[in-house]
Amino acid sequence: MIEKLKDWLKSHTLWRWAIRPTLRVQLEQLNTAKPTVFYLGLPEHGNLGDQAIAKATEIYLQEQLPQHQVVRIPNYAVLPCIPLLKRIMQPNHLIVMHGGGNLGDLWPGAESVRRAVVKRLKKWPIIQLPQSVFFIDKQEHTLSKKCYDDADRLVLVAREEQAHSAMQQAFTCPSMLVPDMVFTLSGRLKELPIQREGVMVLFRHDVEKLYNDNVRDGVIDQLGDLFDRVTVTDTVLPTGVSLDQRDDVLIRFWRQMAKHELVVTDRLHGMIFGLITQTPTVALLNNNGKIISTFETWLQSVPWIKVWAPTDGPLEVAIVDVMRAPVAPVDFSHQFRPLNFYLANFRDGE
Repeated sequence: MIEKLKDWLKSHTLWRWAIRPTLRVQLEQLNTAKPTVFYLGLPEHGNLGDQAIAKATEIYLQEQLPQHQVVRIPNYAVLPCIPLLKRIMQPNHLIVMHGGGNLGDLWPGAESVRRAVVKRLKKWPIIQLPQSVFFIDKQEHTLSKKCYDDADRLVLVAREEQAHSAMQQAFTCPSMLVPDMVFTLSGRLKELPIQREGVMVLFRHDVEKLYNDNVRDGVIDQLGDLFDRVTVTDTVLPTGVSLDQRDDVLIRFWRQMAKHELVVTDRLHGMIFGLITQTPTVALLNNNGKIISTFETWLQSVPWIKVWAPTDGPLEVAIVDVMRAPVAPVDFSHQFRPLNFYLANFRDGE
């Protein structure tokens, strides 16, 4: 009886104090009779890769499910909103979880939230949008496996072959392979700068870094010998980015990137931003294989993007290769057909 009372309080009262007023009003006034997508986990931090995934996902959902209302639930509000979602969701509603590179124990907080969503909403259709997968701890892997295998209607989406293979080996729930959601923006950015000068360097400073500072400083020094202009920055901003700020922040960053002749990066979305801004890119490896796997799965036929390691020979050779290659927009719409087909099941019910 006490547990039932606690659940009732969580679903009817406590959640209202844990989320912001605008979201609270939207959920309280939601017309649940309409076809609905609950998009869970939108970022508000400064990682522009995550922010670009969110932007691309919203555009994609609007195109694939035009009659659905899309309810955006930021990452901070996912856990407080679960009891309410469980109470208001209808059979024709869909849960979409934000994509990225955090399925596994490399980023345990994100994995914990995902397990909570899947465990407590397991009777509804849930699709985890394109992710990379990385487990080290066997206990964490076992917890995720039990949770995901027990879900009634969960579908996992991998964003590269390495992740897809890991999903197929680890879990019994259905999975599919499509690119990172930001690939949907390829060929769609408008009014990019025509004049380009210098190189933009985007190096990460977190647990996914592979090369030490000596290697990376050596790369920057070489670039300084080759280019008059070297812009050293990152795709992670020191401050957060709200949902309202996101589009302007991304467009400014992409236009700044497109003012350069070359991008050198060890960030996955540094490489993908090079793709969508049509900027020749040399990518260094990171520590969990997602860069090389993404390149080998989707980008080997793009001549102006290349993965380089110090053992591959002089950096200058890789730079010359990508800068001499013809640059043109690349259409990845065909690669998203498995996900289009899945969402068509919900479109038919509109």
